[in-house]
Amino acid sequence: ELNRARNWQDFRAALSQSPGPCMNFIYADRAGNIGSQVAGLVPLRVGFDGGVPLDGASGAFEWRGFLPFDQLPSTFNPSSGLVVYANGDPFPQGASAAVPGGFHSPYRERRIRARIESRRNWTAGDMLSIQTDVYSSFSHFLARQVLAACARHGHERPALGPAAEILRRWDGRMEADAAAPMLAELLYQHLRTAIGNRASPGRGLLYQSRSAATAVERLLAERPAGWFDDYDRLLLDCLQDAIDEGRRMQGQDLARWRYGRMNLLHLRNRVAGQLPLVGKYFNAGPQPMSGSSETVNMILREEQLIGPSMRMIIDLGDFDRSQAVLTLGQSGQVLSRHYKDHWRAYIEGRGLPMPFYKVEGKETLVFMPEAD
Repeated sequence: ELNRARNWQDFRAALSQSPGPCMNFIYADRAGNIGSQVAGLVPLRVGFDGGVPLDGASGAFEWRGFLPFDQLPSTFNPSSGLVVYANGDPFPQGASAAVPGGFHSPYRERRIRARIESRRNWTAGDMLSIQTDVYSSFSHFLARQVLAACARHGHERPALGPAAEILRRWDGRMEADAAAPMLAELLYQHLRTAIGNRASPGRGLLYQSRSAATAVERLLAERPAGWFDDYDRLLLDCLQDAIDEGRRMQGQDLARWRYGRMNLLHLRNRVAGQLPLVGKYFNAGPQPMSGSSETVNMILREEQLIGPSMRMIIDLGDFDRSQAVLTLGQSGQVLSRHYKDHWRAYIEGRGLPMPFYKVEGKETLVFMPEAD
């Protein structure tokens, strides 16, 4: 029914039947309408939000059914003229049901809005520059916090001077061939661990929440009593830890560090990639990557580095001007010439034509039924 929808009403009617976990669907049509709709089953909980384990045997934490579809977040033609989501929380403050989830920090959505609002007359091709944007407002904030601490106490730790100078010249872009992003990322990792240890001693490394950056920024901005006696000292200690770790990874000269060497994307074919001698030809990478978990071009560190699985731009004014690029290519067949024909465009941040109507087939595969 979703594929048959011809307008916003059909779209919502189809989604109202969604029987699974919640997802956020984005809508646009050729008449210029835009919208978004959360769809799926949201349990109704009273007195708890389901964010932590509870005593299921007590009977005090039972679901009271599901949130009605009409109470799920929905937006149609907002006054801002934009609908932007980037793995954030679509449920507004004061929503009728508490909905925990693995939501991301809001930095990516803010950056997308800022980029779009910075000019007019965007074209489909221009939008690719937003999808590949690697500016991190959070990492830039963190760098400025450290620089302020160095300005107040740097005379006590002159060894931090070279690192401070690298951060002072940095523009906040998480570029693979720069040293500052590596320093900022290591600083964040040590700071997040220190905060986690303060909350739960000895367990700081377990603090890997996707919204951790928001909590870290708030803690540094507000500096509440009871967490740390001296936030400047915390920042300078973590900066020193970041320098020490970086030197173990890439040597003594900070200026020669490269963020991409710790941000390597390696796509492995789980079958053909295991073959002796020839398996490496069916894998891609390791490839130094720009971006981080807080940039529009999101790069996540989980069990392995994860990048965008696809980039797509749809031009509703002229579908034939749409673009798309996958990580490797159209074919999953390792001997096909299309197996890795997207890889270079993906790495370089280019889009490839995705025509809807003006399709010129180079070859045709015909299936002929045969009688038994």
